[in-house]
Amino acid sequence: MQAELTDKESAYATHGQTLTNSRQTMEDTKKQLKNDEAFVADTDKACKDKAAKWTDRSRLRAEELKGIDEALGYLQSDEAKRLLGGGVALLQDVSRHRSGNKVAMHLQRSAAVLNAPRLHLLSDKTKHGSFQQVLEAINEMIGICRKEETEDIRHKDWCDEERADKADELDRTNHTHQKKLQELADKEIEGTNVESLMNATDTVPTTHTDGQDKDVRLSF
Repeated sequence: MQAELTDKESAYATHGQTLTNSRQTMEDTKKQLKNDEAFVADTDKACKDKAAKWTDRSRLRAEELKGIDEALGYLQSDEAKRLLGGGVALLQDVSRHRSGNKVAMHLQRSAAVLNAPRLHLLSDKTKHGSFQQVLEAINEMIGICRKEETEDIRHKDWCDEERADKADELDRTNHTHQKKLQELADKEIEGTNVESLMNATDTVPTTHTDGQDKDVRLSF
């Protein structure tokens, strides 16, 4: 009987330690979940802020490119090629070179409306540069805009992937947390059962010399 009681005490102590460990694991998982939620929220906010900036930059680039394309269209017109060929500055004698004047005015207007420094630079170029120089400047600016667009898309794709990865990680942590909560609940029930069993065996019969069985209360 004493051996049986000792075994139950040992089992009770082991279960108590297991329960303590489970509670600690659950608390650790809860903290991790909270940290992941905060990180995901920060990442989401940062990506939304960047997305808004990307939208603004994309809009401005599209408008810049539209203005540049229109100016380029003027420069590539038959009239411009006829009047501005041979390295003549675009605004040299603007009364004769109406195409050059049209390009300059268009760029100046677009630069003012869009508040686009690059279009201001192009506008200045038309005042002093030759036909070929302005064409090269326009093509260079188009290349810069396209490169910026490619970089923005690359960063946006990375941000979208990062958000998706962190959301998946949060789901996994939440799943683990829920699992640990259930495990802890099961162990709490198991602990209650073990404690009830210990209380049931707390009183055991023993035989005295007078031949009568009496209950002896055991203390733990």
